Amino acid sequence: MKKFSFLALSILLGCAFTTMTSCSSDSDDEGGNNGPGSVEAINPAKVFPQGLPAKVAGQAVVTDAEGRVTAIGSDVQFIYSSDDAGRASSSYDMIMKARYEGDWYTIGIALNADGFIRYARSNDNEWTINYNGEGRISSIYHKPLDDDGVSADYSVSYSDGNPVSLSAKSSAGKGSCKVTYTNSSNPSGVKNKDYYIMWYDGNGGFDFEELQKAYYAGLLGKGPELLPLKLDQEIGEYRGIEEYIWTLDGDGHPASMRASYKDYEYGELDDEGSWTEYFDW
Repeated sequence: MKKFSFLALSILLGCAFTTMTSCSSDSDDEGGNNGPGSVEAINPAKVFPQGLPAKVAGQAVVTDAEGRVTAIGSDVQFIYSSDDAGRASSSYDMIMKARYEGDWYTIGIALNADGFIRYARSNDNEWTINYNGEGRISSIYHKPLDDDGVSADYSVSYSDGNPVSLSAKSSAGKGSCKVTYTNSSNPSGVKNKDYYIMWYDGNGGFDFEELQKAYYAGLLGKGPELLPLKLDQEIGEYRGIEEYIWTLDGDGHPASMRASYKDYEYGELDDEGSWTEYFDW
């Protein structure tokens, strides 16, 4: 199974994840502070109007006196002090330290005027990110920092506050996917309370790898209005279809997701199966 659209696109295109500022963004110096106010503009309430989740993947979300997230459990730390950030690099407004798949990453972050990540660079990857007028991600340019990596552009189209069309392109090829939010069982869709991005680990589309928990600090813009119910992706001769069934907890947040998938190669069914994920907020 080529699991999850952007993760699969990344593998097949020879990269890991991206945005769409154009491949001319391959410069190694995309940081640079936005000047006074960029860190001060960080406000998780822009992303979570009903309040931050208490936990993410079972790990407690810790905030400072200004309401900014300073840590998620013992695996993620956010440093907003310009002095501390400056010690790592004068090119960044803040620093994120994250443990991902057993490895520690120090991620330099440059912010836009809304306090969202516009550029980030870790040990292995760099991202340049744009947002639409609603404060939702509209494009990503991703550059792997290993010798074999291939940079790629990703763009996102929205309808009623939901990403419905995603595309990727690089020198290695192109890929696309469509996301559906209604079906016969849910004609009005399943409300995504608090706009959580269930792209975490790729559900419904994206996988930001070591950067992904920055969303829960209010740093990656606003999530979709609805939870994804179907993902249909095409990359060359491959086509993958995933369908999702959500169970909500007593507060209306996702408690679990049952997913089924079918993979096709050259029009023939190649693999199928299912899995279940559980969420702890």
